[in-house]
Amino acid sequence: MQRNWYLICTKKQKEKRVTELLTKKGIENYCPFTMCENKIGGTKEVTIHQPLFKCYVFVNITEDQIQNIKQTPYILNVIYWKSKPAIISREEIGALKTMTENYQRITVEKTAVGTMEKFHFKERNITTQHNNVFSIKHKGHVATLPSLGYKLSAQRERTSPKVLPQKETVRTDSFLKKFNPLFLFGF
Repeated sequence: MQRNWYLICTKKQKEKRVTELLTKKGIENYCPFTMCENKIGGTKEVTIHQPLFKCYVFVNITEDQIQNIKQTPYILNVIYWKSKPAIISREEIGALKTMTENYQRITVEKTAVGTMEKFHFKERNITTQHNNVFSIKHKGHVATLPSLGYKLSAQRERTSPKVLPQKETVRTDSFLKKFNPLFLFGF
């Protein structure tokens, strides 16, 4: 039997646990993660590492193994398309892996599901010209995943200049007066 990538639905916030259980069973799985800002208490922003697709994990199995997968704790079901388990193409899984390996912050946009459409993976660049010199700046990638019905975009993060820590200056005369016993007697 041929192995395909399928999408399984998990209970809320159990994606990591499902990947651990599947790995223990020896089943190849993939759950893409991204960085996201969440507000705590309405004021403080915290950056967290969370699944790119909430409540979903990808598995590489044969169609016969689907019933075994459903018996794993925290797994609700396999995602179906037109009464058959939805097969995710290897190119789409490859694009997901490329984006999550190279970018920390990825945005997800819902699009129409289209099994006849082709998967797209584009690099976004900015071309500028100054004094007859052309320069190309890499801005990020956009991936359209038609079998999932999502469009992913990742931008290159701007690197902020590193701020060097300020060195503390210690006045030597006050330091010596405190620790040198000769200063106690006025010498």
